[in-house]
Amino acid sequence: MASQRRYSRYFLLALALHLTLLVLFTLSALLKPQRPEPEPTEDIIHATMFDAAEIEAQEQAMNAAKAAEQQAEQAKIAEQQAQERAAQAAEAATEQAKAEAIEKAAEAEQAKAEAAEKAKAEKTEQAKAVAAEKAKAEKAEQAKAVAAEKAKAEKAEQAKAVAAEKAKAEKTEQAKAVAAEKAKAEKAEQAKAEAAERAKAEKAE
Repeated sequence: MASQRRYSRYFLLALALHLTLLVLFTLSALLKPQRPEPEPTEDIIHATMFDAAEIEAQEQAMNAAKAAEQQAEQAKIAEQQAQERAAQAAEAATEQAKAEAIEKAAEAEQAKAEAAEKAKAEKTEQAKAVAAEKAKAEKAEQAKAVAAEKAKAEKAEQAKAVAAEKAKAEKTEQAKAVAAEKAKAEKAEQAKAEAAERAKAEKAE
């Protein structure tokens, strides 16, 4: 589309230049000064009259047309060169943009991998902390259970000792009671024996 417009512009310029030259030629022909015709004589000489100004104007017009064509050709070449340079610059810019895009994509992938590694490390640290807290809680529970068992055992031992002491005291009391009963019985027996002896002695007298 752009090339068609460019060629159309050059065509219109060339056409305008040719039309200008044609108009100049026409005007020069129409505006040629009319000279009075000399009276005919017997000897008529047929000669062609050349207007130096007209010839010079034609030459100048032709030179101007050639110069304009040369300028148009040079402008066309310059425009083509500019288009080629622009295309090369665009291609270079595209390659650079592609390289930058690839580099940015690589950087993004690296950042993504680093973020994933960081998140993984954080999760691992959190898991370790949770495991440590859990182990600590389990140890605390175990320590509580051991302390409870120990306290229970101590209470049981204390209860056994108290029961043993109580049983021992009861046995001692029972032994004392038995001994007292036995002593009392022995005293009663002795008293009976003495009374019998006294009664016997009294009878003997």
